[in-house]
Amino acid sequence: MINLKIKTNGTVRNLTLPYPGQSFPDIIEKNSVVTVSEVTEPESLKYMEGHEWNIDEINFLAKRMESFDKREKRQFDAIASQLKPSTGQDLINQTFNLSRYTLSVFTPSNRVQESCSSSSETVSEKFRTMWYTHFHDRVKTKPMI
Repeated sequence: MINLKIKTNGTVRNLTLPYPGQSFPDIIEKNSVVTVSEVTEPESLKYMEGHEWNIDEINFLAKRMESFDKREKRQFDAIASQLKPSTGQDLINQTFNLSRYTLSVFTPSNRVQESCSSSSETVSEKFRTMWYTHFHDRVKTKPMI
């Protein structure tokens, strides 16, 4: 589900997607472009705010997101928040490529503790650095084939 506020024809209105009907009230044209003024859910799409988006593409994206399991939701959120695709079509394409990305969860271990004992870095700082570096490398590099 995507909850957002859109600006169309000078009016700001709340919209929850996917929208069940064939067309949106007050939006007559197919493939209408609207300005997203606020995204309340999901957090990973906040970057859409202030930009113009095709409402039909975003509605299709919301329909795709409904079928995600928990793992796919986490993968999509990570990809969207890091890559910030600039069109609805690019976001939709990412939903078909989730299997090409791997998310790893790091937990502090003795090895992290040991590597911190020889420096002034705390365990949480070391953990954060390791997580960011691993995640950044995985998302920014080519997808796994």
